[in-house]
Amino acid sequence: MPTLTNRSHKAVARFRACRDGRDPETIFVEGRRLVAELLATEIKPKEVAATPLSGADPQTSPLLDEAVRKGATVHWVTPDLMKYMSDLDTPPGLIVRAQRPAAYSLASLATAGSPPPLLVLLDGLQSPSNVGAVVRTAEAGGATAVGVLPGTADPLSPKSLRASAGSAFRVPLFRVSTVREVLDSFSGPVSLLAADASGSRSYSERDWTTPCVLIMGGEARGVNKKHFDTLRVEGIKIPMAGKVESLNVAVAAGILLMEARRQRQTKNTGSAFA
Repeated sequence: MPTLTNRSHKAVARFRACRDGRDPETIFVEGRRLVAELLATEIKPKEVAATPLSGADPQTSPLLDEAVRKGATVHWVTPDLMKYMSDLDTPPGLIVRAQRPAAYSLASLATAGSPPPLLVLLDGLQSPSNVGAVVRTAEAGGATAVGVLPGTADPLSPKSLRASAGSAFRVPLFRVSTVREVLDSFSGPVSLLAADASGSRSYSERDWTTPCVLIMGGEARGVNKKHFDTLRVEGIKIPMAGKVESLNVAVAAGILLMEARRQRQTKNTGSAFA
């Protein structure tokens, strides 16, 4: 197959549009590790761009074969063209443009079985890296799903995907306009919690074994209280020593969700380490 060299080629334009978020139907997946994570799912790869050197790598070649088996077209590109297409300063030489997975149904998430649903809702997180890190933490903590409110970075953007280290392909994701949409999807009682440094209860004192929606606010202003309207929300705090006023949102999410996992695992298995 000939090697592409022209920046004006239609395939190159498609990859660039996908990378820059101008194609709402596809996602941009770069690097051998993330591509391997993608191909292990049901997400459909559409096109692959690879340099001849990358294609000759014995660890990359099986990935190309699997992408082709799943219906993708492979484009060989020069290193200079790969750099033009890449989202990284040092391109790894392998990019997949894949079908964007459909958002999950809130109704199905809210009726999840055992353990009870624990939905994480991101409010105004503008850093894609933080969004991806929270998604990764949500998988590790056994959360049911992660949702995003307006003003939050796309969890399937290139930077978010890299920060999630593949978790975004496995954790159910959804997008909503209001908090009420999430609460209305539950047929029974559900607790609305917000990470808040001035909250009324410590995270370790909270019962995480009942249906919960946990809101994590943006890096600068925290949770936007306008989203609550007349909703009853419980502020959950993480007690801290010294003069530290706040934690990075992904760190805070890790502390909260690991406590939730400990309680939920203990209730269901009798062991916090199952």
